[in-house]
Amino acid sequence: MILANLRVTVKEVTATDVVLETEQGQPIRIPAQLLPDAKTGMSLYLAADGKPLVSTDTHAKDILNEMIR
Repeated sequence: MILANLRVTVKEVTATDVVLETEQGQPIRIPAQLLPDAKTGMSLYLAADGKPLVSTDTHAKDILNEMIR
């Protein structure tokens, strides 16, 4: 894990973007499709890693598919 538990607050939500703000006041703009349930004022924690996140649902499905082959 490169970055863990960076606390941010949702400052603005538009049809295309969500603007997050760190506790130090640094804005972070991301596509709204990445946070479809974002609401202004909610707190979130961000994490970053050098590897992509693997969804446990997808992973479990892949394992089950391998088992039945």
